[in-house]
Amino acid sequence: MRLPPSITPLSRNAAIVAALARKDLFVRHFGTVRSFDATKGMGSIQPESGGENLEFERDASTWDRRIAPSEGQRLSYELGTKFGETRAVKLQNA
Repeated sequence: MRLPPSITPLSRNAAIVAALARKDLFVRHFGTVRSFDATKGMGSIQPESGGENLEFERDASTWDRRIAPSEGQRLSYELGTKFGETRAVKLQNA
């Protein structure tokens, strides 16, 4: 990425971070739905990279929210937080 030479190294890094944020270049993770409670609208996903299951809410999906995720479904997601806990957000079919 080319930036004007007048930008100092610190502001140059900030400009690069800002440019990346605008392009939504975030890391996507993959996992499998382990459970989903349609009544509560909550579920859990097992990350393919290992580790503890992550909770997610029906509202975290990017597809039609009337369609519930099913057990065994492979999804991609980003990591987010809610109430101080790490959760799966921006769920997409993988």
